[in-house]
Amino acid sequence: MPTKVLVNAGQIVINDGSSFLITDANGSINADLAQGFFVRDTRLISDYEISLNHHRLVLLASSMITHHSALWEFTNPELPTARGMLPYGRLLVTVRRDIVNGMHEDIDISGTTHSARVVARPGTQASSGRRYNYFITILARERTNSMGSNPFRWRLTSICRY
Repeated sequence: MPTKVLVNAGQIVINDGSSFLITDANGSINADLAQGFFVRDTRLISDYEISLNHHRLVLLASSMITHHSALWEFTNPELPTARGMLPYGRLLVTVRRDIVNGMHEDIDISGTTHSARVVARPGTQASSGRRYNYFITILARERTNSMGSNPFRWRLTSICRY
């Protein structure tokens, strides 16, 4: 029987010189594990999670793109909005991180709904010590296009420089 070899199973690891980022496969960082954003052996970010209306996202795929950048793609679980329930899979959430000269992150939220346009806006952004939280709140608006749907795109960019 062949030997199964796993390298960094369930983790994404990227690096640039003395900087490196270790996350769970879903992009989260757990302070209780050997994960985080490290620069010269100092952990600058030790806890990180992204959610929509305080609901965890459903991971579709994650991958290292280059040695210093990675990409995660998610969809939404069924979740409540200001105008009712948003069905599973209506949103595509793409997270791109690059750690050259600090950590740069783009979060793109796009999708189409048939009854309303979903609009994302940042909620509370808290940084306390080494903990960073981004709470993204999903709202709804009434307008739709002539096809009865309403495509949209929204981007949040964050940069952690050292």
